[in-house]
Amino acid sequence: MKFGKMLLSLLLILALCGCGEPVSDEISENPENPENEEISEKAENEDTAAEYGNVKEYRLPRAAEWFIGKDSFDKLYEYIDNDESVIYGMDSRYGSNPVVDDGDLLILADDDQKNNIIQNNLKLMEQGVAKIKTMAEENMVEWSDDFSSITYTVDESTIWGDLDNFEAAARKSTQFVWMNQLLLINRVLYSCDCNAAIRIIYKNVNSGHIVTSGIFPYEGITMSYDDWKKSSTEDVLRSSAFEEDADLRMAVKEISPEKIIFTPIDNEQFYKDDESLCLCRGSVYDEVIVPHDLAAGDVVILRLNGLYAVHDDGDDIPDIAPKALIPERYIDVGK
Repeated sequence: MKFGKMLLSLLLILALCGCGEPVSDEISENPENPENEEISEKAENEDTAAEYGNVKEYRLPRAAEWFIGKDSFDKLYEYIDNDESVIYGMDSRYGSNPVVDDGDLLILADDDQKNNIIQNNLKLMEQGVAKIKTMAEENMVEWSDDFSSITYTVDESTIWGDLDNFEAAARKSTQFVWMNQLLLINRVLYSCDCNAAIRIIYKNVNSGHIVTSGIFPYEGITMSYDDWKKSSTEDVLRSSAFEEDADLRMAVKEISPEKIIFTPIDNEQFYKDDESLCLCRGSVYDEVIVPHDLAAGDVVILRLNGLYAVHDDGDDIPDIAPKALIPERYIDVGK
């Protein structure tokens, strides 16, 4: 089932989230401020913060570039393939001045425009639910009112039925990815939290037990066939794919564009003799999502297997290659 695990890992397309920041009076009133040249350009057209009154800048997952204002879940492939991005023209009902920045989408939106995006995303998600139910009539999808969690209750064929057909399996998993991203966009807008996370849960429709769960976008949503079989009689609280890993609490000691240095807090299982551990950013070992506001003193959960990364970064601090970095404040999201 190695191939199946790989496909199911595609359920997590890494996406960063966005913040809602008020457009400052200094910028809107002084568009020639050289320190804010990019925002100044935004304020030159008619969609200025002063005219809207309650405009904020939102940093959204990059997928929003192709999702905002669209009317068909079925056509999302087409929108992406044709690069029908809002940066080439944004419907004023949903905001203005879209800019791609550091892998995210920045937009300006007032409360009405923000709500229009949320409501349109919900329409797309309802269409997505209809698609998932075509896979099996008994399939169900539910999400919380605050957009902090989504639960898929599905049958075995939905997850494992097309593994001999890569294109069909990839297309199917991508539909779940889009649902997750649409919900994440709504969570970001609803909470005004640029680092927002959502809890994703899969349940076995026959037993009602959990097959797998995860905190998106900070960890992969993975399941094995052993997990599926186990879910027929009990909840699977940890995938067998991570049976050799441990989730360890670490405090951020230092952070820079080049590296993050952690101090272990709970290290009874691994790294008992290490005062500090280092993640080199931009290296082959850096596969985690780092929240925009991560700072010294923050506590995170690192998923590690006790091994070290072989990497020469010019210091004596042991290097690590975590499979996930989850801000501790999101551990209970969606519960």
